[in-house]
Amino acid sequence: MRRSSLKTKKKSPTKRKKSVAATGEILAAPISKNEPAYININENQSELSSKNRLLWIIVAIFGLALAIFWLFTLRINIKKETDDIGFSQIAGQISDSLARFDTEIKNRSLPEPINAEDLAAIKDNLEAQIKSNPDSSAWPTHELTLLEISIQYPSDWSATLDDRQAVLTDFQPSASTVSNQINFGRITINELANSAKLDLASWQKKNQPDLDGYIPDQPLFAAASGSPESLTYQSNKATGLDRLIYLNNPSGKKVYEIKIEANGDFDYYRPLAEAIVKTIKILN
Repeated sequence: MRRSSLKTKKKSPTKRKKSVAATGEILAAPISKNEPAYININENQSELSSKNRLLWIIVAIFGLALAIFWLFTLRINIKKETDDIGFSQIAGQISDSLARFDTEIKNRSLPEPINAEDLAAIKDNLEAQIKSNPDSSAWPTHELTLLEISIQYPSDWSATLDDRQAVLTDFQPSASTVSNQINFGRITINELANSAKLDLASWQKKNQPDLDGYIPDQPLFAAASGSPESLTYQSNKATGLDRLIYLNNPSGKKVYEIKIEANGDFDYYRPLAEAIVKTIKILN
């Protein structure tokens, strides 16, 4: 009984060795894994190149066909136009045009005499330009010390001075002159008292100047800093030039009443008289 138990004990190490060996074999066995897959970017390059080449060939063929069709259509249209007009007709038109041009050049090279009508037309044109654009920069300046103002007017105008009045005109009377048959302009400047140094609205309310037949008009002097206060009126008559302008000089305790009149060519005298009045400057 004792021997059998000993035998049993001797056999158990052997089994243990076999178990360890089997475990070692399992650990030593290689582990197999699937390799990662890669994408080759050049794999379809040749196919793409072939498709691009085919596409460009198709585009070139289509463009060539379109150009041929356009040229063919243009040729048909040109042929149709030339058939309608004819080269002989075109050549005739060119010859006629050259002949007219040559004749015009020859005529221009010949001096043409100027007659009285041409001189009158030139004079009228110059007068029209002067009427529409009177230039006050070349006019001499005159100081009217009694009225305490300075004014510019053309050399063919003259001034008559009184104590409180100045009359400017280009009217030149003569023995055979009838005033209602000639053209003339007249500017009358009257000095009125403003001892209280009132503004024009208050001064008019107090003094009640005669404005019967006159209506307010656009101011002649711009409402800017340094410009004197003014009010402008136009006669409500259908024709004629008749304007009243009131100019305030509070520091001199004066108001100037300026009357513009004209006889004959109103389109000439209106801008001219307005340009003269605009040159007025207060001296004090």
